[in-house]
Amino acid sequence: MKRSFGREYTKGTTLFLICAALLVIVLFFFLWIAPLQDSLAVLDEEIAVAKARVDIQEKIRPLYAKLAEKAKSDESARLPLPKKESLPKLRIESILPAFSEIAKKHDMKIESFNPVIEALDQTPGRLRVDMSIVGNFFDFRELLVDMGAVPYVESIEEIQIERADTMKRINMKVWLLVS
Repeated sequence: MKRSFGREYTKGTTLFLICAALLVIVLFFFLWIAPLQDSLAVLDEEIAVAKARVDIQEKIRPLYAKLAEKAKSDESARLPLPKKESLPKLRIESILPAFSEIAKKHDMKIESFNPVIEALDQTPGRLRVDMSIVGNFFDFRELLVDMGAVPYVESIEEIQIERADTMKRINMKVWLLVS
């Protein structure tokens, strides 16, 4: 009797080992390779989106350069930006004639002009004026530019536009610097 030092496998054992090896290969594929393929697909989509953004930015770069150059130029010098000065309280009555002159220059009319004295108590050095102007809406831009040229106009807080017959009624809250 010869003794063999190796194991002898039966057909059942061999079939089991083959099935187990196939199962390990299938599990390896589904647990390792398939998720990697999904993440690669997501990365490919992100790369395609990034390339599309780069292409768009390359196409609009000349336009951006022109706009940046235009912004650096003196185009903004066309708007009057005077040094802000406060209006003495003794000259507050001159506000309405000054604004009426500006409105008349642009074929507009001041319908109401109401200084809010309570605002002067709450915010010293600043006076709020509620005003209503009637006129052509297309002249309103030039009116705003001229109002911005007045040194004691600090800011315009609110603008409401309403239809009034054939013209527009523009209600504004304007803040003035007073001393």
